[in-house]
Amino acid sequence: MATFTLTPTVLSIIEMQKQTLERLLDDYPRLLAKEVDAFKKECREQARRDSDGDREIEESLFNSSLEALSDTEDMCDFFYQAMFIICFSYYESIIDLIAREKNLPEDTKIFELLKKLDIVLGDDAQKDLSYLKNVVRILRRNIAHHNEGAKKSDIPIIKAEVEAYPEDLRFIDGKVIVLRKDYILNFLEKEYRILIEIADKAGFKKKRVVNGKPE
Repeated sequence: MATFTLTPTVLSIIEMQKQTLERLLDDYPRLLAKEVDAFKKECREQARRDSDGDREIEESLFNSSLEALSDTEDMCDFFYQAMFIICFSYYESIIDLIAREKNLPEDTKIFELLKKLDIVLGDDAQKDLSYLKNVVRILRRNIAHHNEGAKKSDIPIIKAEVEAYPEDLRFIDGKVIVLRKDYILNFLEKEYRILIEIADKAGFKKKRVVNGKPE
């Protein structure tokens, strides 16, 4: 019986990894909220049983039980901080992959890669690339290193981005806080568009590779 080795293409890796990151961003907060709702319901029922019909005691018992949820918001904050770093690393890892596939050093930076492969990005991709380099990368550095060794020149850029996205970001005690998934999904989409354009212009195709040969 013949065996086949299916090697994913660069384009399929770009797509699959993005989809996985999107699912993680969607699933964890939803599942956490579901668990919180179930816990609150259980606490309410327990408080009702223990209060013998006294509404004031029931509320006191219920509110006391909810103190166990004090870490829930911190858990979600930590998740978004981690996903911010992971989603930016996705972008960098695909650049490394393209460099390897084109026999360039793994640590080849994106601008050097574009130059060596003689790739000129479209206007939209150029804007996205500038945004990732000059804004998102700076936020990532702050989140990843807890503001240690941050450059003073980063602060105005961070503050301007926080002001532009008040529902998504906070800047507290010198640290960037990500409040929800929307900001991450936004720059993830920009990364994806850049990577797809680079891969396409570098000559990568969507065809599957079976046993080392394109189908």
